[in-house]
Amino acid sequence: MRIVRNVFFALIAVVLLAASGFVLLARHGAPPLPAVEDVDENAWGIGYRALRAGDDRTALAFLRRVPKDHPEYARAMRYCAWNVLARNLGRPKDAIAYVEESLRRDPFDANVWEDLVRVYVGAAFPFVDV
Repeated sequence: MRIVRNVFFALIAVVLLAASGFVLLARHGAPPLPAVEDVDENAWGIGYRALRAGDDRTALAFLRRVPKDHPEYARAMRYCAWNVLARNLGRPKDAIAYVEESLRRDPFDANVWEDLVRVYVGAAFPFVDV
């Protein structure tokens, strides 16, 4: 019984710690998305293939260029945020703007919410492996 109680209190502490990180990020806000001069209709396909091949720089360059009216725009922003910037390049603070844009475009996708939490936790607590 004592072990269960200690585990319960440890979980509460982790939740409170994560919540405090979210509050700090919310107060300071995320920087806006970087401006993209040229938009490419084929950017989704090229960027997705580059991501699958492990070429993060090329994937980021092309996924950022997906037009806002493209059906995969929200997914492209989510891939830029979590798959490329936060996880592969280790820059979760730079990923916040992308994951927030993805959330604005597709708020009912559970994957967006999952990646949002991962990026926020990674940005607030860089020592935590998400």
